[in-house]
Amino acid sequence: MHVPPVPRGTLSRLAAGTAFFVTALAVTNAQGDTSPQAEYRRAEALMRQGHWGEAAEVLHELAEAIPDNSRLANALGVALSSAGERAQAEAAFRRALDIDPSYGSALKNLALSLLAGDSPASAAPYLERLSATQGGAQLANAGLAQIALRESRFGDAARHFALAGDVVIRDPALLVKYARALAGSGHPDKALSALKRLPAAASPDLHYEAGLQLATLEAFGAAAVAFQRSRGAEAGPYQVGFNRVLALARDGQHGEAARVAEHLIAEGHREAELMNLVSRSYEAVGATEQAYNALRDAIELRPSDGSNYVDLVALCLEHENFDLGLEIADIAVDRLVGSPRLHIQRGVALAMKGRFADAERSFARAAELDPERSLPGVALGLILMQQDRVPDAVRVLREQSKVAGDDHLVHWFLAEALQRSGIDPGSPEGAEAVGALRRSIALEPRMFQSHLLMGKILADQGRFDEAIRHLEQAREIDPSDVSATYQLALAHRRRGNAVRARELLALVSQQKEQDRQEFAKRGLLRIVREGSP
Repeated sequence: MHVPPVPRGTLSRLAAGTAFFVTALAVTNAQGDTSPQAEYRRAEALMRQGHWGEAAEVLHELAEAIPDNSRLANALGVALSSAGERAQAEAAFRRALDIDPSYGSALKNLALSLLAGDSPASAAPYLERLSATQGGAQLANAGLAQIALRESRFGDAARHFALAGDVVIRDPALLVKYARALAGSGHPDKALSALKRLPAAASPDLHYEAGLQLATLEAFGAAAVAFQRSRGAEAGPYQVGFNRVLALARDGQHGEAARVAEHLIAEGHREAELMNLVSRSYEAVGATEQAYNALRDAIELRPSDGSNYVDLVALCLEHENFDLGLEIADIAVDRLVGSPRLHIQRGVALAMKGRFADAERSFARAAELDPERSLPGVALGLILMQQDRVPDAVRVLREQSKVAGDDHLVHWFLAEALQRSGIDPGSPEGAEAVGALRRSIALEPRMFQSHLLMGKILADQGRFDEAIRHLEQAREIDPSDVSATYQLALAHRRRGNAVRARELLALVSQQKEQDRQEFAKRGLLRIVREGSP
């Protein structure tokens, strides 16, 4: 007895799992007809109505009666899968393949069911077989790409996604995964291009995942847009909103960041981390009083988090409100007596007020609490320089450079102290200063001050080509600081390039080197911001 071929099932979305559907025929079962053809038509009608369990019962009886029909076994698998019976569905698909090993629909259905299960790698052999069937290559490569991505084989994943072609382009979930594979395999620009193709109508969860990827790629403006489209995502309104505020702030859109943060707070999300974040945006747009208040709120909400005290004291010091800064630092060390970072902060506040002996004691206390931390020694060296105790500063910073070789500030300040000691260009101290700056730049290539100081010292040593390279780098990092332009003009003049020197000097309308007090202030503020409590 012949059973009509069962229509081949497909996935509505490859990444979604095993939501199969069958294109049904418009056939009506004759009342009382229990022939296999009529029973099959009844199963079809049940599947059209979404009664997958009942359809599976009918198909199971048919498959028992006609065990060698691969299409019937595949249809049973579709019904079982849609009814949530994955293990039984996979057994039915395997039965279909036992009957007809080249049956593409059963290969696809079994591979995708396994791919959505707990052991997706088990789908690989079936996907490989599917790739050899007519029209199955793209779907198979999309599946193999996901397996590779789960195993962090980003290069293989990107290659398979590329071979999947339109399957990826049509599926937003796969597009986001493709972007992750591209980024992981060292192709950030291609990852950005893929994420830009994500439709605005994609699900909020996909936009949220895209936002996280864009933020990792430092495309903060695009990340902010993605988070805006993530409303309703499973992450929840606060996490979505916080990430949007963070992306806007990192993109320099501080006014909008503050507006979104205020909306979150008005909705009841008054969290310490959000108050800390929005304080920086307030400060960036000149709303200093609001920045103060936000940090005070953060401290009230989470009094045990030292980072809020650090940021509030730093804000006070940046606005030369030294008395308030010291008052807050005193409160902080009383509440969190075991925090070396807060003792460093208090020492900085004391140094800003000229109480150097008290500052030294605070730095010493910080060093006792955490002997491996380099910042207390760095800060001590800096205030020793501020007091013109340069030999003492050199000694302290040399010691710190031996035990904290991965701290770029130690090496920068050591070079500064050596330079202030009056080193001769060809002396061992001159070579030591250059070596310290090389280490500082290797650890933090984008620090303007290290390149500037390196340029000065190398120019004094007559190494003009190298000096010019570092001074040009300093100008690139901070175009607003005229000191690098001035030093570059001097280097060109000493090298004999008078024309270039005049061009550069013309850019410097009022050149004034940082005095020692300003150097110390900026250095201490950098120390306040470095690290975490």
